[in-house]
Amino acid sequence: MFKKNVISVLLAATIILSNTPVFAEELISNEAIPEAEMNLFDTGLSIPERKASSWALDELVDSDRYGLYKSENLYNSSLKLELEDEFKNNILKNFQEKLEETKLEVAEKPTFLVQVNDSNTRGNFLREVYNIMVSYEKRENLGKDPIMYLNHIGILNGNGEEFFLDRTIRTEEGIIFIKRAVDYIYSE
Repeated sequence: MFKKNVISVLLAATIILSNTPVFAEELISNEAIPEAEMNLFDTGLSIPERKASSWALDELVDSDRYGLYKSENLYNSSLKLELEDEFKNNILKNFQEKLEETKLEVAEKPTFLVQVNDSNTRGNFLREVYNIMVSYEKRENLGKDPIMYLNHIGILNGNGEEFFLDRTIRTEEGIIFIKRAVDYIYSE
């Protein structure tokens, strides 16, 4: 028993005495380092300021892979701002081109087209997406209210209670609706 106690005391003393205090110089400055300039462990990686909603990031990155939107722009402009007409027309045109590349059977279905107003709302944008998708969808799946149809196939989710159709559409929402529409068409 005595031998074990002596070994324990010697081991404890060795551990305590082997600790050498280390003093590090701290950078003391009154200025905060901007998040965009912070460097992670001097590896060249920086933390850019995110200008997209956290819930949207995964789908925005996927839309880049699809060629719908470039992910480097996630940090160049605010995707939370109103969807501008020129950008809206570009992503809708790009969506149309992506569908044409699929070589899927296209059928004219003018009776299923819906009227779209000029306002820049979520509802009107979704109706434009619907009008592009109509030609690629099976006739039996159409005939429902376009918004309910887009909700049913997973393009429009809302918050579970509301779709916010009258609210001005943000850039990130437009990109995500197009990405989800591409997902749906390709899966079908």
